[in-house]
Amino acid sequence: MKLTMTKTISFKPLSTPATDEAARVMGICNSCRYCEGFCAVFPAMERRLVFTPSSIHFLANLCHNCGACYHSCQYAPPHEFALEVPKALGRVRQETYAQFATPPALGRLYQHQGLALVLASIAGFMIMMIAALIVNQGSLDKLFSAASTKDLFYEITPHNVLVGLFLPVFAWSVLAMARSGQKYWRNLSNMAVEQPHFSTEARQTFADVATLRYLDGGGEGCTSENDQPTKRRRIVHQLIFWGFMLCFAATSVATVYHYLLDWPAPYPMLSIPKLLGTLGGVMMVVGCAAVLIQRPKRHSALKVPEQQTMDIGFVVVLLLISASGLVSMVLRTTAAMPLLHLFHLATVLTFFFLMPYSKFTHGLYRGLALWWHNREQLNPSRLRLSDG
Repeated sequence: MKLTMTKTISFKPLSTPATDEAARVMGICNSCRYCEGFCAVFPAMERRLVFTPSSIHFLANLCHNCGACYHSCQYAPPHEFALEVPKALGRVRQETYAQFATPPALGRLYQHQGLALVLASIAGFMIMMIAALIVNQGSLDKLFSAASTKDLFYEITPHNVLVGLFLPVFAWSVLAMARSGQKYWRNLSNMAVEQPHFSTEARQTFADVATLRYLDGGGEGCTSENDQPTKRRRIVHQLIFWGFMLCFAATSVATVYHYLLDWPAPYPMLSIPKLLGTLGGVMMVVGCAAVLIQRPKRHSALKVPEQQTMDIGFVVVLLLISASGLVSMVLRTTAAMPLLHLFHLATVLTFFFLMPYSKFTHGLYRGLALWWHNREQLNPSRLRLSDG
């Protein structure tokens, strides 16, 4: 077999007890192959003879934790092999978030204090913005006064203050995530594959992400508290994903209005930014609330206890962003509006600040893993048998 070598500088993750256990599990699964039709993990697994930390981090981020493999496994506990594929790969994903983070120390901190960091960050940003209001207005009168019939939120947080607060935080998050993604891609590049057609890879990857293709458990859905598959988990994740994308689109349209069309906020209720933001906010509230309700009902073998605070912290900040945005819009002409407005801005700043270290990064790593998976499928003969 002709192999293609690369000269790029690779980033190799550390070998840990979690990667060792996942390698043991994948070795046994590779001999059985009963679950090969469930998701992308098993076809990718079957293309390998050796499971090193690089390949394990790749397989772990292909896993969508649907649970189909666990409930179908003849070697799951109480069998002596004690295979728990979702939990084994989940623990590796948790290490991905820390090892590939920029800087890694912040990734490790969020792992163990996710919810606490979310709440502390919201409180800290609230204090910063109240201080900015005092400096700008000379008092707190605006914070406790009712707004007029228009949403005069720039009187509470002037545009320049918003730009000064949001731009550095957002720029840092984007740069940190770009660096983390670069390191993860270099990890994938350890498994050298000749580049096939970029457009084909991109088209398939975007389709996989947009439809959450591998949250279907091989077609029947994800399992919850028992082995009965259901579509509920896929539906609520789609609500969150597309709700977030609609809110992002609303912000993008508002940016175009402000800078290119010289049309500053506030915008009418039937304007494009308001319609997109309202629909996206409602979808996110429903989706996040459903995730928090469904989470305790999932089988214990499908959950990583050490990752609970990280997962909940991310869902909570998304829920607070969407809920506070909707409530502040409904109460925009009341005395509650200024404080709600500042709280909403604090939750958005918290999201940006923690974005490179929160569960949000699983979208980055999973997207890159899916891209590499599609590349391998298009050109399997160029796969390096050993990435160590």
